[in-house]
Amino acid sequence: VFRDNSANSTGGALCFNAQGSTIPLKIVNCEFAGNTAASVGGAVWVFGGAVIDPSVGAVILGSRVVCNNSTFYANVAGGSGGAVYLGSSDRTSAHINATNCIFWNNDAEIDATATPTAIISTSIVEHGWSGGGGGGVFDADPLFLDAPADLRLASLSPAIDRGDTFNIPADYFDLDDDTLAAEEVPFDLLGQGRRFDAWADDAPIVPAPVVDLGAHECRAACRADVNGDGLVGLDDLTLFINFFSAGDARGDMNGDGRYDLADIVVYVGSFSGCN
Repeated sequence: VFRDNSANSTGGALCFNAQGSTIPLKIVNCEFAGNTAASVGGAVWVFGGAVIDPSVGAVILGSRVVCNNSTFYANVAGGSGGAVYLGSSDRTSAHINATNCIFWNNDAEIDATATPTAIISTSIVEHGWSGGGGGGVFDADPLFLDAPADLRLASLSPAIDRGDTFNIPADYFDLDDDTLAAEEVPFDLLGQGRRFDAWADDAPIVPAPVVDLGAHECRAACRADVNGDGLVGLDDLTLFINFFSAGDARGDMNGDGRYDLADIVVYVGSFSGCN
């Protein structure tokens, strides 16, 4: 977790100098939230074999970065590109490939106006994405449980079961100590199973269970499991009442954009039938 870091110049959370190297920076199951930089790289600054453009965001790239299942939230830079900025004099050397990620509420999500090698696929990007990629990018509030403090997914999040399971990276550091480094990463940011079949219907997508977008895998047993911990109880009921009373989408149980008796009926039915 890289949170609330700041820099007077570059790399509010992370600096990576890849000059002369062909090895990419790999970002997996990470959370970048509330990071700031006065100049370049609010969350991550990367330099590699090129002159860096002084306009910046949360990620400034001069080389290759691969980003999977990570969440970028509320990052700010003095220049452009609050979540991701690619910049160098040689545009072919600046490259990011992001899959199964969430870019939300940054001062600008992805600045790639002069960077044709930005590839974003199967991710949530606020305000959408018109650059390169493999499809599956959409603009929808990810419905975090309690942003900015808690960036787990609430039970109605559109990020649940929406990822590309074929693009989960390898378990390079053998996190589960089974000597199988070539298998997919087994855990999410909190050490829970990286693929979990939550209540959302992922039948049209294979192979199931489908990975969630972002750094956290939701374990919601049903709609009523608002906090997504796999159990329903008083804490979930309290959250629902608070969200419903505030007209918050996390309390819109039937997804019709209204907050009325129909939502209460759905919630009660889900709550009583969940366990």
